[in-house]
Amino acid sequence: MSEQFQIQFDAPKSSRPSLSVTQVTAKIKGLLESEVGEVWVKGEISGYKQSTAGHLYFSLKDSGAVLSCAMFGAKGKLKFAINDGMEVLAHGRVSVYGPRGNYQLIIDSIEPVGHGALQAAFEQLKAKLHKEGLFSPDRKRPIPPHPSRVAIVTSPTGAALQDMLTVLGRRNAGISILVVPSVVQGDAAPEQLVRAVEVINKYKLADVLVMARGGGSMEDLWCFNDEKVVRAVAASAIPVISAVGHEVDFTLCDFAADLRAPTPSAAAELVSRNRLELIEALSSSERRLALGMSGRIARAKSALLMLENRLVSPSERLARLKNTLAELELHMSYTIEGRISERRRQLEALSGRMEALSPLKVLGRGYTLVQDPVTSELVKSAKDAKAGREVALVFHDGKTRARIL
Repeated sequence: MSEQFQIQFDAPKSSRPSLSVTQVTAKIKGLLESEVGEVWVKGEISGYKQSTAGHLYFSLKDSGAVLSCAMFGAKGKLKFAINDGMEVLAHGRVSVYGPRGNYQLIIDSIEPVGHGALQAAFEQLKAKLHKEGLFSPDRKRPIPPHPSRVAIVTSPTGAALQDMLTVLGRRNAGISILVVPSVVQGDAAPEQLVRAVEVINKYKLADVLVMARGGGSMEDLWCFNDEKVVRAVAASAIPVISAVGHEVDFTLCDFAADLRAPTPSAAAELVSRNRLELIEALSSSERRLALGMSGRIARAKSALLMLENRLVSPSERLARLKNTLAELELHMSYTIEGRISERRRQLEALSGRMEALSPLKVLGRGYTLVQDPVTSELVKSAKDAKAGREVALVFHDGKTRARIL
């Protein structure tokens, strides 16, 4: 028997089919990834850890099992704070970590159960910044009643800007408008918005700053809830009006700004006074000035009469007083006329500036905007003006369509 055993033991190893540990692990990984694939998993977070590289490691557990999880590059994906014991819904793919031979869920998105991730992030950051005092009414500065320079941070091609320019042109075109372009949606938006606010403040480019964007979903408006943007708005030395979305939309920039406007058009009305209102205010000032001067003259005459009644013989002194009164009356008359004339000249100058700065003035000089008839995007280059393309031509008094030959 020992001889037979010896023969079997010495049999060539190549006759024994085998797999390496790596091969077995690779097969298991392939089966798991192909059979299970991407899944949504609900469970309770346990053993939460974050690496210095920003990766998250934890387990999801329920009453019957525990599943190891990893979320790589979580900094840009996670929009709320997670903690042990929190119930979440995670999406990812099941895979095998070869060096340890264990399977795990590689997560690409996660949200709290029963509450949307964005809303949770909104409330968490709102509470944090409120605790720091960034939303305190004591921090807010008054908006200048008659700003001469307004900076608008928005998309240069968005409807929000066009609505604001229309309102400003109709009400009071004497305001100098600076448009600081920025994307207002997506991952690149926060950095551009912060940069725009910083540049306007650094060079003191405006009396008031308006951050504007049209309506959209919470995801679309999310850049205005970004912590860096909110802090930039709160730190601005120039008063800020937040005009983001529609009346029902609220962002954290609304709370940090000095004033919230329900829409971009409403913001334009807040920073501009109607031309007729200005004229009426000027006329009212003239009336008050005239009444004030008339009152002073009447009181001087009354005082002179009292002196005349009290004096018996010093007629010469009385004559001097009469001459003084006449000179005072003449001087007051000239003063009133001079001030009224000066106010009228100022009004005429303002009207001239309004006309010169009107956004439609350029088109009125014969220029035309060429736009895409569907998207309203500007056709800026000759290479985009291909033969046969249909375009919209915008004149100062209307629009028409044309086809490029």
